[in-house]
Amino acid sequence: MNNSSIEQDANRYRWIKAQAKLDLRTNYTNGEPWTNTETGRKFYPSHQLAVNGTGFNGIEHLDDLIDSAMKMYPIDGDGIPQI
Repeated sequence: MNNSSIEQDANRYRWIKAQAKLDLRTNYTNGEPWTNTETGRKFYPSHQLAVNGTGFNGIEHLDDLIDSAMKMYPIDGDGIPQI
């Protein structure tokens, strides 16, 4: 694991800890698969996430799921939500 990856994981951890209303769940493979619009590959998302009432679903990898939510609900350097 390189330093960039460690820093990204640390930022995700700080972001998760800063959220007052966060619901992260593991998805179990059932139902219809999603399709990656860039590659056309079918997949089952591993997790679903809700933050402050906004759902984030249909994203293949957990890190990408959290990253998408982080863009919508950023925190500052002290871990304070900026919404």
